Parts: sequence; C-alpha cells; structure tokens
Amino acid sequence: MNPFLPDPRKAIACLLLAAVPTIAYPRHSPAETWSLGIAGGYAGRFDATSTTYSWNSRPGTSIAPGTTIWSMQLLRDLDQHVGLTGHATYLPYGDAIRSNRAEHVAVAIGARYYPVAEGEQRGRLYLELSPALVWSRWRVRNGTDAESFARPGLVAGVGVHGALIRRLGVDAGLRYFVSTGPETRPVGTTDVQTLKGLRQLGLLVGLYYAL
Repeated sequence: MNPFLPDPRKAIACLLLAAVPTIAYPRHSPAETWSLGIAGGYAGRFDATSTTYSWNSRPGTSIAPGTTIWSMQLLRDLDQHVGLTGHATYLPYGDAIRSNRAEHVAVAIGARYYPVAEGEQRGRLYLELSPALVWSRWRVRNGTDAESFARPGLVAGVGVHGALIRRLGVDAGLRYFVSTGPETRPVGTTDVQTLKGLRQLGLLVGLYYAL
C-alpha cells in the first residue's frame, strides 16, 4: 500500500471517534479572543493525466485515490453568530516514484456563521465560506523537473466546534476545496501533464488553543 494513503475506513473511524468530545461537551472555546488550531484528516481522490512522447507512453495515469491532509487554522468570534477564520491546508497526492505526485496548499481567509447563539446548544454548529489562493505543484512518475502555479479558489465547510478543558477546544467538520483549472504544462523534456482544478471533499478534526 502507498505510504501516503491510509486505509479510508480506519481514517474515517478515527476521525469520528475524535469528534465525540466536540458534540458531547456543553461548552466551547472562549469568545472574543484568537484561537490557534492544528487539524488532520482525509481527502478523496484527485486525478491528473500525463502523456509521454516515447515508445513507453502511458497516457491517462491517475494520481493516487486519497490522502491524509493537514491544516493550520486561526479563529476569532466576532459576535454571537459570526466568526473570522483563516487556514492553510496541505493536500499531497502520490509519491512520484510509483505514480505521479501532486501537492496543493490552499490558503484561505473567510467567515463562519453560527446558526444558534452561544450557550443554546451543546457545542456550536457552523457554516464556513472562505475565498482562497491555491498553490499547486506536480511531477510525473520518475521525473526530475516539477511545475507549479497558483490559482484562485474557494473553501466551503460545515462542522461543530466545542471545548475540552480551559482554553483547549476541538473542531470537527467537512471541507470542500475548489480551484480553477485545468492546467496543462510540460514536465521535463518528454512529458505533458494536465492537472485538474481541485474538487476535493475532506474531513478534518483539530485542536484549538485560545490565545
């Protein structure tokens, strides 16, 4: 099995288990202060196609079908229903030895909306929408050269935010990453690869610390 790709069933089970304290605990992180968080999770399949101008051409090679993702996040509640959020999420696919390799970093700043006011529910459900800049880099299998570019995008999400102890909080949610594309560029001297824009659904669970 590709070391970049955990078993999806185990990944989902761990994420759901980690989300239990978020839903069960009746408080959330302190308002009117910045909270810094780190999150991990799992995102679905990403596709790219490559054409090699040689006798052993393998057009249509796909990037690996799923990956572990990581995110650094910043959060501040502005009032009972609105919060400011910023995050940088890393989505790596493949290993460039047995398959193609694609890496994406989505940097987003946006807003959260809490439908129910503070103190009226166990944990805080939220909706999130953030304009983003997505940096992408890829390399074809056994290639030595890499290409990179940046494109505008969007990150939308839904989840629940709760507290553990004192200033430590936990957050669990779904994120949908979108960027413009496709992008076709030469890689090395004999390869051309078409990299689709992001259309990725990911599940993230993270810990927050109120500063």
